[in-house]
Amino acid sequence: MELALATELLQHSKLDVPLFLDDLKVTAHLDVSDKYSMWIISDDTEDTLYSVEEEIAIDGAEAFANAIIKMRDTLDQLYYYKPLGKFISKENNLAILKFKVFKKYYKTEDCAICFEETSVHTHCKHFCCHKCMEKIKICPICRRDLYD
Repeated sequence: MELALATELLQHSKLDVPLFLDDLKVTAHLDVSDKYSMWIISDDTEDTLYSVEEEIAIDGAEAFANAIIKMRDTLDQLYYYKPLGKFISKENNLAILKFKVFKKYYKTEDCAICFEETSVHTHCKHFCCHKCMEKIKICPICRRDLYD
C-alpha cells in the first residue's frame, strides 16, 4: 500500500495528513524534496508541535514509501506533553528532562480552563492548553475572538 501511495505522491515530494493525535486535531506534514522533514502543526493555533529533519536521500518510489513508513512509525511513538505544549517521543525523554531542568526559564501557568500546567497561550497572551483551545472560539479570560 505504501509503495502505491508513494508512486502517486512522488511527483509532489510532499504529503499532508490531517489526523487526531492524542485527541488533538493536527496536520502531519512530510517533505522529502531534498531531505527527510516531518513536522506536526496544530490545526487550532497553527503552532509547530513536533518537527524532525534527517539527511536521507529520497530517490524513487521505494525510498518515498520508506519515508511514509518512517513517518507512520514516528507518529506511533509520539504523545502530547501538556506542560511543554509539544509532542515528544515515548523513546526519547530528553525533551522532558530539558523542560524540568530549565523549567524556571519557561513561562508556564495553569490553563484557564482545565488548570493543568501549560506554556501555550492565546494571541492575547492568556494561558490555555492546545486541548482546551481546540474546543473554544473566544479567550476564556478576555473574550476576544481566537481566530481573528
